[in-house]
Amino acid sequence: MKSLQSLIIDRHFGELSPEDATILEARLAAEPAAQAEAKKILATLATVRRTVLAHPELAQVTEQAVEIRPSSAHGNWLALAAAAVFLVALSGTVGFLAGQASPSAKSVQATVPVEKSPWTHYRIASNPGAAGFQIVRLENQQAN
Repeated sequence: MKSLQSLIIDRHFGELSPEDATILEARLAAEPAAQAEAKKILATLATVRRTVLAHPELAQVTEQAVEIRPSSAHGNWLALAAAAVFLVALSGTVGFLAGQASPSAKSVQATVPVEKSPWTHYRIASNPGAAGFQIVRLENQQAN
């Protein structure tokens, strides 16, 4: 219904293309509810016109009403992005320092079957120098 109202107003002010005006006329002819809505809108536009002609001061545009102020949304966007980057850096630093301060874990060895296998075997071992874990490949002869 809102697009119908816009089309009726655009037609009233001569802003519709001839093709769009033809389509609007066909719709108004086919739909009595749309035709009633068009009559209400045109009556409202006529009332506005008469009022503005009787009181021209109502149509005066003041400089304050037209003034465009720069949006502060860009400043807020930048502040939010900076806060997000700061929080990510802070949490990464705290996590790194917590990992450095924790005692290093002992080497964990996985049990590997003794039989020969075509598959490669691995074990997980701690790496105290890098404060992390390391995956070590085991040879088939050392599978124990």
